[in-house]
Amino acid sequence: MRPTTVLCLRRSVLEVERKFSCGPKSNEIFRSSTGSPQFLHLKNVGQRTFEDQYFDRQQLLTTNGIWVRRRNGAWQAKVRTDHLNSTYTNSRFEELSEPSEILKLVQQFVRGVEYLPTEESGCDVRDSGLEVLARFTTSRDVWKIDERFEVVLDGTDFGHWVGEVGLQQTVYLDDNKREALAQRRVKCAEMDRDIESFMEHYRWAFPVDNPVGKLSAYFAKR
Repeated sequence: MRPTTVLCLRRSVLEVERKFSCGPKSNEIFRSSTGSPQFLHLKNVGQRTFEDQYFDRQQLLTTNGIWVRRRNGAWQAKVRTDHLNSTYTNSRFEELSEPSEILKLVQQFVRGVEYLPTEESGCDVRDSGLEVLARFTTSRDVWKIDERFEVVLDGTDFGHWVGEVGLQQTVYLDDNKREALAQRRVKCAEMDRDIESFMEHYRWAFPVDNPVGKLSAYFAKR
């Protein structure tokens, strides 16, 4: 009798986003929804403000497709799932939110990091072995469209605006790294195609141009 095969699965949160240009008046465009075709379902989820602090050291994380940040005190990491097809305007990520997982990830690329900074003032950042890469505040309007797609309109405290259409999905991946990578790429590609079709269908709401992400705009102003 053959032994039963036990699959080792790991829970993973995948997020795919496509950016678009927007401005202070874009909220009214969505609120009025006068374009054709009209959205099938439109809900304003509300507005929130948050501060992001991005951490790195000598770009050891970002050059490997990893962005680590603390948003209003909560740690988050985004890991690029597809280096060939994921860009700054069309991104495909696996998201981590557990500090212990994020610390282990950071330690793989940055030597000497024993803990994540804990002080809101940032006075313990250097002792932790990391550096503050960027720090800014964002005011965000959030819309849920057609009961599936999340659209955000972001305005930063340094005057930059950008929008994003996003999908997020929780999946269970094979514990084998190669198999998990292939699974992430397939699922993210599928989500990206759905976003592309959505934006093409409602092209009146999503300008076809060259949007600039918040981090890129932040560094350009420094």
